Amino acid sequence: MKYDSLRALVNRAREANVKISELVIRDEMEEMGYTYEDTYERMRNSLRVMQESEVSGMERGLRSASGLTGGDAWKMSQRIGRNLMGDAFVTALTRAIAVSETNACMGRIVAAPTAGSCGILPACLLTVMEDCGGAEDDAVKALFTASAVGMVIARNATIAGAEGGCQAECGAA
Repeated sequence: MKYDSLRALVNRAREANVKISELVIRDEMEEMGYTYEDTYERMRNSLRVMQESEVSGMERGLRSASGLTGGDAWKMSQRIGRNLMGDAFVTALTRAIAVSETNACMGRIVAAPTAGSCGILPACLLTVMEDCGGAEDDAVKALFTASAVGMVIARNATIAGAEGGCQAECGAA
């Protein structure tokens, strides 16, 4: 799959008269030799891992092996409904911290696009799903679209923290 620019990606989807997510699914099927169902299920599994990593990161007593990280997502969750920024913002922030803490505690995460930025995409996606009543199918398709955007960024800039710092990782996410 070669996505050089967002404009080219949008134009290809328009020419094929499909959404970007559908274009990405088709491209991945062709490149990997998977069926539609297998391709979709692999991404659906990524969504489930994101959901599970958020839940595991919310545990009250969670601590990393060093003891330096953990428990902050639980503390943040106690502030939902009692903050100045609005519940959606605090919920998304709490989810991002929870996934990051799962990562720091050697839990299972989806590096999207990197382990260092692993909480951002799940936090945004899961919060929008909750607030807008989004269906799982919409979330899975959003992940396919996000993967194409990530590939454009990786091709034209960088997603690597070692090269572009945390800004590259988090900005891409």
